[in-house]
Amino acid sequence: MSTFVYMVRHGESPKEGNERTRGLTEKGYLDAQRVTDILKNEEINVVFSSPYIRSILTVESLAQQIGEEVLVFEDLKERIFTSEDNRISDKELGPLLEESFFESNFSLEGGESNADC
Repeated sequence: MSTFVYMVRHGESPKEGNERTRGLTEKGYLDAQRVTDILKNEEINVVFSSPYIRSILTVESLAQQIGEEVLVFEDLKERIFTSEDNRISDKELGPLLEESFFESNFSLEGGESNADC
């Protein structure tokens, strides 16, 4: 017996707002439908998600299609870069990531390092 794991990135989400509660844009809902369409012929038994609303919304219709609930796992969350609850801009994130790969214990105040993560 083989087990296949499909990793799905969440659909497009607004750039602003709370990391945990941002939903999906109109395009994000189309992205989510595309995920369901692509995987409709696969033998999927369970659907897991991170606790982020945008992630749950992305796989919700897939779970409904197989008659299951989305199982949410807190540990599937994204790395915490800062103590603030807002998204870090891509311009700020690039140098942060680069530094974190050179120094595994590097983090901003209130954030997680690669070692912590």
